[in-house]
Amino acid sequence: MRTPYLSLLLCASLVLPTLVAAQGNSNGKPSKQVTAVCRSPTGATMLGGAQSKVEPDGFGGGLFTYSWTMGDASATIVSQSGTAAGSVPRTEAAAVVETAEFVTFFVFYEKAVWVHSLFLDKKSVLISRHVNSDAAKAPLGGLYTASCSVAAQ
Repeated sequence: MRTPYLSLLLCASLVLPTLVAAQGNSNGKPSKQVTAVCRSPTGATMLGGAQSKVEPDGFGGGLFTYSWTMGDASATIVSQSGTAAGSVPRTEAAAVVETAEFVTFFVFYEKAVWVHSLFLDKKSVLISRHVNSDAAKAPLGGLYTASCSVAAQ
């Protein structure tokens, strides 16, 4: 393992449990199951390092579906790169942090982290990705936004 990955894991292991514990469902009310579907995110990809550049980017007909129970520390995110035949959905587990204004989902990989902040009242999501790219031989990032449909049961 590389040092940046260890630092990321250490930071997440120290910060996330504190945030999750602070959000708990202490009002005694039943938790709501929430699903949000966010379509066609658009934004930009950023390449860091000596050859830094920013390019428009997006997911075309792609979508992200978020499913979780309010007050829980985990969620499921299903992403699909497009609506064309052959586009295979991908399911990810995410850590959840709820605030009064938005819900943030963290998806951790060995060389990357994706952060999805869903603004329920605005029905929109802000997605950032942070990657240590071997292919680009540099840090690679992205920032995207999309409109969402939100349903709670």
